[in-house]
Amino acid sequence: EEDSVKKTQFLFALALTTLVLGRDGRSQAPEASSFCANLNSIVSAADNDFRSLRGAPDPDGDGHMWFSKISLPGATECEVEDPAGPSVVCAYQESTSESDLEEKYAGLAKNLGDCLPKWAKTTQDNPDCKETEFNKSPMTVRVDITKKSSSRHPGYTLKVWVDKDTGD
Repeated sequence: EEDSVKKTQFLFALALTTLVLGRDGRSQAPEASSFCANLNSIVSAADNDFRSLRGAPDPDGDGHMWFSKISLPGATECEVEDPAGPSVVCAYQESTSESDLEEKYAGLAKNLGDCLPKWAKTTQDNPDCKETEFNKSPMTVRVDITKKSSSRHPGYTLKVWVDKDTGD
């Protein structure tokens, strides 16, 4: 009888783990909620032009770029930039093929829409850039796939941008 109870407890724990984490063992809901929480923290930091998010200076940034203290889940890095206006840019992926980035782009656009449901949404698709943008003045949040301009390193980049219009 004790073995039967242990088996039942084990199966219950396994079922609960599968329910919470999913079949692949990774949590879906917490990542989505942390994406929104982190995005909202970044958007809120626009009040001080993202200065509160500035971490260590990026050595390649000429004094205008810092590593962000807050990142979006899945990003390889997020930086606070201020060369022509305050923004936070999160890099996700690079590829020599635009089609390699399509699925991740669609997922990020959906996440942004879920996190910013009352923001105005627009999309563009042209040869050098595909983007989905969400606006709520003075803020713009967008995800884009951009064709790199460098002929030495051809390909595409996938990024999420959070910009504050300074009215300049």
